[in-house]
Amino acid sequence: MLNITELDDLVCADLDRESLLQCALVNKEWYASVMPFLFKNIPELKTPHQRESFRRLVLEDFHLKEAHRREKQHRKQRERRQKQRKKKREQQNQQQPQSTADVKNSGTDQQENHPPLSLLARYGSCIRTIPEVEEILSYLEAPMHRSGSRTPRPHESEEPVAFELLVSFLSRCNCLCLPLVKLNEDHFEDLDVLDLLATYIVPAALHLVLDVQDDPYHFCDSDDSDDELSSVDMQSEGSDDDPEERHPMSPWNFKQILACTSSKLEKLTVDVSSWDTTESDTEIEVAERKGFLTGLKELRIDRFGKELESIKSWDWLWKHATSLQNLRVERTFPELTASLIRGIAVHLQRLEKIHIGRKIVNTWNDRVHFRDAIIAKLLSAGRDYKSIYLDITARAGLDTIQAIARHFSTLTEFTIEIGTGDDSFLVSLLAFSPNLRKLVTIKNGEYPYVDDDFFPQVSAEKFADLDSGTKTYRPWACEATLETLHVKIVDIPIKYGSDKERRFSLQKRVYGRLARLRNLQVLWLGHCPTVPDVEGGEGGEIMGDIQEECLDLTLESGLDALGTLTRLRQLNLHDIYHDIGVAEVQWMVESWPELETIWAVEDRLAYDWLKRNHPSLVDKPIELSEDSEQDSSLSEDSFLSEDSFLSKDSEEDLSLSD
Repeated sequence: MLNITELDDLVCADLDRESLLQCALVNKEWYASVMPFLFKNIPELKTPHQRESFRRLVLEDFHLKEAHRREKQHRKQRERRQKQRKKKREQQNQQQPQSTADVKNSGTDQQENHPPLSLLARYGSCIRTIPEVEEILSYLEAPMHRSGSRTPRPHESEEPVAFELLVSFLSRCNCLCLPLVKLNEDHFEDLDVLDLLATYIVPAALHLVLDVQDDPYHFCDSDDSDDELSSVDMQSEGSDDDPEERHPMSPWNFKQILACTSSKLEKLTVDVSSWDTTESDTEIEVAERKGFLTGLKELRIDRFGKELESIKSWDWLWKHATSLQNLRVERTFPELTASLIRGIAVHLQRLEKIHIGRKIVNTWNDRVHFRDAIIAKLLSAGRDYKSIYLDITARAGLDTIQAIARHFSTLTEFTIEIGTGDDSFLVSLLAFSPNLRKLVTIKNGEYPYVDDDFFPQVSAEKFADLDSGTKTYRPWACEATLETLHVKIVDIPIKYGSDKERRFSLQKRVYGRLARLRNLQVLWLGHCPTVPDVEGGEGGEIMGDIQEECLDLTLESGLDALGTLTRLRQLNLHDIYHDIGVAEVQWMVESWPELETIWAVEDRLAYDWLKRNHPSLVDKPIELSEDSEQDSSLSEDSFLSEDSFLSKDSEEDLSLSD
């Protein structure tokens, strides 16, 4: 439109498809500028007119491509005949070579016979995102009569089938960039489809999900076995399975698909319930694409199968995924753990984030997938971790605590969902981690039924961390960097007890320690977990983590010491027996100018005052955890979801010649 590529990009990026269509119909100059943006995203086609329009577009390109192919064959035949005639003339008269005019005329004739280029030929390289392959295949099916028979067409027997059109279409899309590609067990059972995906779709993936289940309609938590159970035991447990049970993906298929990825691939998710080991194809060499896995930054292993033959595939993956920075392992078995530890120590030198364990599936059954010794080995194998996340099914202990200490100097984020029995090491982590920005020990969500010590907790005395000699605060390395703190501070005498003096003394020391964290923006002293009541059975009540030995959070107890937290945005007080009243919430609003929300203000007068004067600070829903957001992204449509494509009326208008 403006003949300036950068400005055209800025203008067209904010226009919807209908606006782009209108721009393309203005004149030839606008047409040429807008068409690449109109073809950039191929949306989901919802109406019959849109699908028929798309099919005609692909069919036209297919026929023109065939015409090009036939013309190329004819040109080669003409050239062959010309060479034969030339050779014959040379034999008759070696003194008379072919004239220059004849050569030029021959070239002109060939150029005049070239078929025109289709829209897909001109703009196929502009396409970046497309719907799922199965959807496109349905668009390319020949139209039907209402009675169900095919619409009669001239030369119908010569028309290509839908799969041929799909291959032709994808061959034009040589610059695809797909946010999410998900392969399931059905893809691995159809070799033609698998080859098509490996050739055109997998190399364009930014996030590749291998979701291969032997029974996709049956979900249970049966494979939530303890990490100490060996793969041999796991195989013997499954020996009574149906002999016709499907195992669609083999270790060789696994390597074959990954070898077809490109440097675009940033995230890989593997969820394989079992492997096909019936064929001894694991030693077959895989044709590797140049640059495959070189851009991989994140790997998530949900399920891994239980066959020992798959270990070689994992060893192969570690060898090539040297750029990996973020690793999440939800379950494991000893052989896979050993392979992973070797891979981290030898190949995964850039690994910065590690997530061990998973959320629970059944709140009535407390599963453990990673015990202390295994966690410690995984942490010790790496170097300079910046983020460590120990999920619900990972149970840390003394060995893990010692392994964490080697990463103090580089840690920026640390999350632990289940207590170790003695969580005083959290104070050492705060004291010796100069780059720490986020420490989370309490979260919301579903947990199995446990006792009061299930969640990490730190006694008020240890959290205050006073020097025994000088009675002053020991300096913490993270005082200038810590932004998020979720911590359960306990062992403060209850408010109705006889030790009132010690109660206020402990609280003032805790306030003084918190006051030194001047960069703090998020402070959770309580949380809202849901666990089933063990006495109520399945229909029982839901109970949380109630704290009685906690801070009063009143001005009388020393709350005003937290006036230094001028950047505080969130305060969570769920399930805490605090005494916050009107005076306290008024002080918070005045002292914390960036405050966005306060959760669980129980006093009616204080709540009414906030609701009346600062309604934006109350009644906000608790934010989803990072894991919930990541999991929800896997359920979205794989490639794209838009509203419209070329309308039937506009298609003919857009066939303008440049």
